[in-house]
Amino acid sequence: MAKISSLERSKLDRLAIDMLVSAPLMDGKEMEETLEQLKYMAMLKSGKRKITKELDGWASLAYLESLGEDEDTKFK
Repeated sequence: MAKISSLERSKLDRLAIDMLVSAPLMDGKEMEETLEQLKYMAMLKSGKRKITKELDGWASLAYLESLGEDEDTKFK
């Protein structure tokens, strides 16, 4: 598997977070397809053994973003 650059990683992160933020508006079929896409993206970014960790990280960031918080203000 080819390695991806840090710029591609940040684009993947942004895309994954945006997909998760819009997830509550999806129907069941769309959600299944989105989850498969997210798993593939996580595998590209972190490898097969860290898919769950990557998905959890994206989900946490999407949750904070949906609340209107960002990483800089969440601990203040």
